[in-house]
Amino acid sequence: MSVRISDPQPRARVLFADDDPGVRAAIAHTLRKRGLIVDLAIDGAEALALAREFPYSVVATDLRMPKLSGLELIEALEEVRPEAVFVIITGAIDALEGVASRARVHSVVPKPWTEEGLVSTIESAVIESHGRTMVRSPSSATFIAHGGLFLLVLEDNDLDARMLERSIERVAPGAFRMVRARTLAEASRFLRGRPYSAVLADVGLPDSNGLATLKGLLGASPDTPILVITGAEDESLALEAVRAGAQDYLLKGAYDPQVVLRSIRYAVERKRIQIQLSELAHHDTLTGVANRILLMEREKHALSRAKRSGRHMALLAVDLDHFKTINDRYGHEAGDLLLVEVAQRLVSSTRSGDTVARIGGDEFMILLEELDSHDGARRVVQRVHNAFATPMEIDGKRLVVTPSVGIALFPDDAADLRELQRHADSALYAAKRAGRNAAHFYSPELHERARQRRELEQDLVGALEAGRFELAYLPEVDLRSGTVCGYEALLRWNRAPGQVVPAGEFLNVLDESGELVRVGKWVLGRVCTDAVDWQHTAGMRLSINVSGRELATPDFVASVENTLGVHGIDGESLELELTELSLATHFEDAKSKLSNLAALGVTLAVDGYGAGRSSIIELAELPIRTLKLHESLTHGLQTGQKRAALSAVLGVANALGWSVVAKRVETREQLELVRRLGCLRAQGRFCGAAVSSPGFSLAGVRTS
Repeated sequence: MSVRISDPQPRARVLFADDDPGVRAAIAHTLRKRGLIVDLAIDGAEALALAREFPYSVVATDLRMPKLSGLELIEALEEVRPEAVFVIITGAIDALEGVASRARVHSVVPKPWTEEGLVSTIESAVIESHGRTMVRSPSSATFIAHGGLFLLVLEDNDLDARMLERSIERVAPGAFRMVRARTLAEASRFLRGRPYSAVLADVGLPDSNGLATLKGLLGASPDTPILVITGAEDESLALEAVRAGAQDYLLKGAYDPQVVLRSIRYAVERKRIQIQLSELAHHDTLTGVANRILLMEREKHALSRAKRSGRHMALLAVDLDHFKTINDRYGHEAGDLLLVEVAQRLVSSTRSGDTVARIGGDEFMILLEELDSHDGARRVVQRVHNAFATPMEIDGKRLVVTPSVGIALFPDDAADLRELQRHADSALYAAKRAGRNAAHFYSPELHERARQRRELEQDLVGALEAGRFELAYLPEVDLRSGTVCGYEALLRWNRAPGQVVPAGEFLNVLDESGELVRVGKWVLGRVCTDAVDWQHTAGMRLSINVSGRELATPDFVASVENTLGVHGIDGESLELELTELSLATHFEDAKSKLSNLAALGVTLAVDGYGAGRSSIIELAELPIRTLKLHESLTHGLQTGQKRAALSAVLGVANALGWSVVAKRVETREQLELVRRLGCLRAQGRFCGAAVSSPGFSLAGVRTS
């Protein structure tokens, strides 16, 4: 599949200012649900700062706010953002008179608003903003739409300029719109103001001469083809100019119309091919943003400018959370479409002078220049998270994708580019460890942790083939009899002689390396082997933790069924535990796969219930038989609210016919409290330590 955006354009974006956090959250939720990207400001002053730095299609604002009112905000932005359309959302009904008649105010939405009315108003304002942008230069737009090309004629001699223009008009009437400049300074200003198809430039000017003129034009617009004009006696200068970057040259006064036209068309086509080849070498072929090569070039220039100016530059490392899961579940074509959308949203979150680059897979970098402080980088990071807060429509599917971001600044955090890159990566790892969908600025402590993580990654390579993984079994105790009623398999890694590492310290690294699925299959096979050896103790199950990555693989159910068949054991001997987050992320996929697993007799458990936001009613749609409680529900039960919450969960679970297990029970007091509330099974240090083989100890603990 070939998917590419040749030039990612900023998407329509809404800025909403209100000093009430509840209103801000409600507006953002409503608009994001409808596919709009929304930035939020706590008052008019913050909105003004954001809108001065970033473009917005629509600025929506409360009317009465501290520091700067809604009308004052609009007045301040009318000149700064002529493309923006303004909407007022207010409960100050008494102040509405006359507001809607202001030319730049599209609509007034009274509080409380209706969802449909609000969305309709904002979408209408976005359309008006787009129309306003298109008609800002109607004559130019019409001319270009009909194939017309702009030429810049740089000539200080009026007679020579008229001769050149007439020769072009004679052979191509109406094909070109010619703009005249008399000095290099004037030409440079024109080139920065709009694109031109070509420049025809006399190199001998009042303010510049020779190759210096060419250098000045290339500096103002490096992608515009230039034809230099020299006298017959200066033909050697013309050839030097071609070697220095000009596309061709014309001899002053020798303006044969056909020769001039052919030279212009040749220059335009040659420059187009040069730019196309440069894009292929310097831009990502899928997304159209910069690639690693172009990023490195711009980083070098940015570093030099930062050293001269004394201002900050920042490097942002951006990684998509759980992108491999999306590829596994929906396929690589959907993954490519998602990356294109991600690139567009990142571009729309930055300033025009910033660089967004894709450096591989789902990894992006953002280069920010001309920053006064950390706050400039922080504003861009917030806009990145705001852009991702709106779900992405990919191939008919609504996907929620979140970014983790690491930020490092020059000169605060690094002395050179290599160090800046390493420190941005260190901060990115910290964001991932913090639970993802987060951003972290670099600190020396993060660098040390990143170094340890890299060592962990290196040591994990080949650990499965080297037989360095093993299992330990944590007993699960029946609180009525005090006996063991099952075991949970825990993965351990023998990193070095005498150094056994628990799974919690390396599973994330294993997941990101792509090895987790393979190791998970090894765990399943090993547990089934132990179950065969343990057949003398009937009625007990061995539990295995299953990651969201494993659940998302297409052959997961078939793999479980095949492993059970190879070892000759029935599904009743096995319990699979999935976290609340995994089930919420893959809910529809989980419904069908878990039903198939249940048909094999496998017991299914929700692990760590209470850590997320899943509804028990939603979980009841799944063939769940066990609920393992997160420690947040079972610790601190001395308070009445905690006990009431746990009692409610136990009541619903009991009504659904689920077994409930209290995890991390570490004291007799905890055990007694959960048992009195009706929880009949528990795990934890007080219930027995993990053993190397199931069945070694069935005595459990004394519960009375």
